[in-house]
Amino acid sequence: MPDKIEWDNYIVRTAEIPDSNYWTSSYTVGFAKEYSVAYVQNRKIYHVFAYDRKYSVACKKDEKLEAKSFSDKMIFTGTAYVSKKKADCLEGRSYIGFEDNALYRCENRTLKKVANSLELLPDSLNVTPDTVVLNMKHMIPCTFGWNGKIVMTGYNFYMYQCYDNNWHGLGYAKLNPVQLGYYKDSLTGVHFKTITIDSMEWSAENIYRSMPGEECYDNKKMHCENHGRLYGVNAKEACPADWRLPRRSDWVNLFGRFGLDGAYLRSKDDWFLDFKENKDVGFTVYPAGYVDNGYKGFGMVTGWWSYDDENRLYAILFDGEKFSHDYAIENKKFYIRCVRKRRVE
Repeated sequence: MPDKIEWDNYIVRTAEIPDSNYWTSSYTVGFAKEYSVAYVQNRKIYHVFAYDRKYSVACKKDEKLEAKSFSDKMIFTGTAYVSKKKADCLEGRSYIGFEDNALYRCENRTLKKVANSLELLPDSLNVTPDTVVLNMKHMIPCTFGWNGKIVMTGYNFYMYQCYDNNWHGLGYAKLNPVQLGYYKDSLTGVHFKTITIDSMEWSAENIYRSMPGEECYDNKKMHCENHGRLYGVNAKEACPADWRLPRRSDWVNLFGRFGLDGAYLRSKDDWFLDFKENKDVGFTVYPAGYVDNGYKGFGMVTGWWSYDDENRLYAILFDGEKFSHDYAIENKKFYIRCVRKRRVE
């Protein structure tokens, strides 16, 4: 009989689940295995414990209901620094090595390697994760508040779900293709390119709205025409109606969605460095520089205004390979990219 994790895993994988009572399932409580009646409602699995009652076991022969069991190589508590002689780990728990992504088990407060890597399921899931991390080194601890949440790693688009203080592998994400389009700014009448990536629509170029203090890089009109205009802190008022400046989480999800090297985001030309791969999907980041007591970074970096997790204005910088941030924004000027939730027609 499937346990709770297997039921939830099945619901994640299956597009249409009717609200109904299903067969009796096993359910682990502490160190004991109890029995409970499992039923589905609004794509969630619920369990009613059957301590003093008797229930019939209703079995349905359906290949889709044959949930797969999780192997030890798919379960881990979190990441661990395996170079330490005495690891800060929980006895009997499995961990991913921070340095090599191998699987380790905690024995006598020492991490012992049990596998060179995780054993991953090949399934593709059409499920939106709750958040994206860049790689296994950035995996969020599976602790209180994360139960049932799904995390995707950006480097291979694999999904993990948090249950019982452990991460369980679900399968590879089925990624939606990006969609290119245009948006007409009702205030200026200007069209700018857009790109829809998963649930978010981004401006696919640095947008322009006439505002006090805006300027062209190096005070040359051609830079404004090619790369947009630079703005001061008043940039937070520059996005069109129903658009906004990106938040930190938007950038993390964007970068995680396309992996670690930035090749899918940067333009195919104008970079000073000779990147080996350029696979621009339409986001097309040019190294247009920024203003900081003078014009800086052209050909090497570009920056945009954004908000952090505390809703504070700051700058996101991109050097063609990775993102960084800058809180020292006084008297600096950056570009504007706007974002909004994908519109469902």
